[in-house]
Amino acid sequence: MPQSSNSVANQAARQLSTNDTVFETLLRDIVSGKYPAHTRLPAERELSKELGASRPTLREALRRLAQWKLVIARWGSGIVVQPNSDWSLDVLPAFMRYSTPDKNTPSDAEILADLMLLRRGLMREILRIVASRFSETTAQDARTAAMEAWELRHDSTKFVTADLEVLRAMVASANFLPGLWMLNQLRSIYIDMARTLGDVLPPPDSRYLSVWNEVLDACEQQEGARAVDAMETYLCEHDSRLLAILGHNL
Repeated sequence: MPQSSNSVANQAARQLSTNDTVFETLLRDIVSGKYPAHTRLPAERELSKELGASRPTLREALRRLAQWKLVIARWGSGIVVQPNSDWSLDVLPAFMRYSTPDKNTPSDAEILADLMLLRRGLMREILRIVASRFSETTAQDARTAAMEAWELRHDSTKFVTADLEVLRAMVASANFLPGLWMLNQLRSIYIDMARTLGDVLPPPDSRYLSVWNEVLDACEQQEGARAVDAMETYLCEHDSRLLAILGHNL
């Protein structure tokens, strides 16, 4: 675990409510391996006492863990920890904070590289779809969102939030509802990732606005392939640079 990530995690933990603190503690204990896959959590009374939490607070935390697929209630077995292959994507930031790499667990750098690969694939498909439905209003909303993101570039959490709004503006105006719902679901994960990485995450480079303008110009002309090529080139270079920086800090 990098020192900067620990600092961010500790700061975030201090700001949590009682309910969130219990949830975060159990989340950490499962992701870190204190409770391995297929093991049963302690009985509710014992766990409540250990955490200093009321039964309702503990049950709410267990409900959220089940929602993220970390645990499952089994008749006659209590609350059982699920293998990480069954977890939902919501766990990703916590995985970066608390997991300990071993021969069966990828490192933080490997997780980030895979995440960037997935993001590029998602971006390609969204741009192809949106470009065929593009309008002048769509472009203006997205350009405004890109400018706002650029102004926030030195605050990683605010920038990530605003950057996602550029894509959301395009997808919403194109009335691509499944894509919009997917981005809505990813929003909290991206923000939590930015908080977890903290100061390790560098600001975007100087080409950020020019690339978005090039992508939006291409989309306005319904040239999806050109939009994809421009964004793909930028993201490949950006991700390589980011991984090189993070590789020295993770």
